[in-house]
Amino acid sequence: MQIIHNRREVLTCLEEARKAGAPVFCPNAETPDEIEGVLNAAQSFAQQRKLPHISVGLGITASYPDHPQLRRLDLNSQLTAEGICQSEPTCSVVDRALIWLDWIAAYARPDIFPSVRAIPFLDHGWVPIPQDRELMENDEFIDRMGIIMFDASGYDLDANIARTQDYVKRHGESVVVEGCPDKILSQADLAKKPQDSSPFLTNPQSAATFVSKTGVDLIVPSLGTEHRGQPGEHIYYRRELARELTQKVGPILALHGTSSLGDKLSTVAQDGICKVNFYTAMARQASHSLQNAWASAGTDSIHTTCGSYLHHTRRSAVQATCTHMLNLLTP
Repeated sequence: MQIIHNRREVLTCLEEARKAGAPVFCPNAETPDEIEGVLNAAQSFAQQRKLPHISVGLGITASYPDHPQLRRLDLNSQLTAEGICQSEPTCSVVDRALIWLDWIAAYARPDIFPSVRAIPFLDHGWVPIPQDRELMENDEFIDRMGIIMFDASGYDLDANIARTQDYVKRHGESVVVEGCPDKILSQADLAKKPQDSSPFLTNPQSAATFVSKTGVDLIVPSLGTEHRGQPGEHIYYRRELARELTQKVGPILALHGTSSLGDKLSTVAQDGICKVNFYTAMARQASHSLQNAWASAGTDSIHTTCGSYLHHTRRSAVQATCTHMLNLLTP
């Protein structure tokens, strides 16, 4: 496997994806079982399609409030019985991020996943939290990452632009920067939002202003998917909006929230989407597979309770889910 973290090489991967009409598939992968499942899927897919190589992203969040992946992995993290991270974001996430990158580096050998080019990326680097800002300023982290999502969407547009512009000015020559052109509501904000109100969608002119002033390489727009939605809303992919955005800013859209699209994923590249993030459906399917395995095999035997069995079960489920997604995304 080859790790792609050089800015120019990452941009080349994205351009190749545009020409091929298949966005770069970018699942988050918190742990080694998920990392291996994604890479297994990519390697098998390349072999089946007789592709010389395939580019996939491997992502993670840091302290992003809705799902702080690196903070949850911290050795001192505390999770409730419902899986909620109780620990406050007071400790640095840099060390944990570098460990995660070391997990990926362990597969960077020519005889393991030989057709795969893996792009490490930070998903929702949450600017309002100091620990995430510290991570995104760390020289080693920047050097080892292919894409950093500098997410200042918690601020109003002017502050978002100013902060993102400053980050691109200082680090844009070293790493591909993904930005968010408007405000992302947290789950807490969404819960307060009246259910009969209109879905929050990205304004094309505002997005064009954001791109021109910041110089970001990619943007994450709100296209009506579950990425910004809440129960009771009309959650579906607004294709015409994606195309209008692409006319304004170019084919630099990154799609977050894909479960609502189903088979429609096969056409999103035509709308200017060159990167597709993915995690929730994959994680749920892996957990369902584990539940089903325990329901049939029980938990009394060391063979089904040991870590390798759990790892194998989740890895296989991740591979199957990612293979399905790759088939949907690739003509």
